[in-house]
Amino acid sequence: MKENKGITLIALVITIIVMLILVGVSIKLVINSGLFENAHKATILTVVSMVKEEIGIDKMTEMIDGKPVTVEQLLAEGKIKRTIEEEGTDTCYLYYALKEGAYSSMKGYGKGTTKDVFLIDKDFNIKYIDKNGKEYGDKVEGTKLEDETVIRFANKAFSEYVSKISGAKEEEMKFKWMKTQTSLTIDDETLDSLEDLVFFPNLESLTIIKTSNSLNNLNGIENCKKINRLIINDNARQ
Repeated sequence: MKENKGITLIALVITIIVMLILVGVSIKLVINSGLFENAHKATILTVVSMVKEEIGIDKMTEMIDGKPVTVEQLLAEGKIKRTIEEEGTDTCYLYYALKEGAYSSMKGYGKGTTKDVFLIDKDFNIKYIDKNGKEYGDKVEGTKLEDETVIRFANKAFSEYVSKISGAKEEEMKFKWMKTQTSLTIDDETLDSLEDLVFFPNLESLTIIKTSNSLNNLNGIENCKKINRLIINDNARQ
């Protein structure tokens, strides 16, 4: 008689079950050990380091060319934007954030406004806040906006318009007026940017009256996180 050698179906099933159990235990051990989280952290810190290095190279180039090396210069160059964060019910801090794609080393990060964002301060410290609110990198100091803080808008046309509607001189426009505004109408054909709307943190209603020469780009509205009513009247199409 010949002896038949092989594995029975029952033995195969038991083997598969044991392997699945071992795989499950291994995955759980990896997760609990924090390997995934540590790998993510290492990736983010590497990106932050690369961004700082790229900005450092830009700073050296600017210094060689005799140009000012300040965070405000990056704002003028369009590489960063202002953002305001509220802490508590009546306290606001001004931060600078890198614009999406401003530096190649950002690697697709930094697409948001409050999360998934790179913050930078006047000393060129950089912090990344991910989609879950976790922070990586340096400690970044914001500027507290007091009622009497004089605001300097980045866009000249916007500055002139707010001066006109507020009744204050451009060099005397204070944050206390802006933070109390919940409704705003913009009907100045010279305006070409809305990024300074960031200084209106409590804006709930915004009306924009466009002409053929005004506001082809509406970037900046996203800075007003409380807006629930937006009206765009395009006179150029009438």
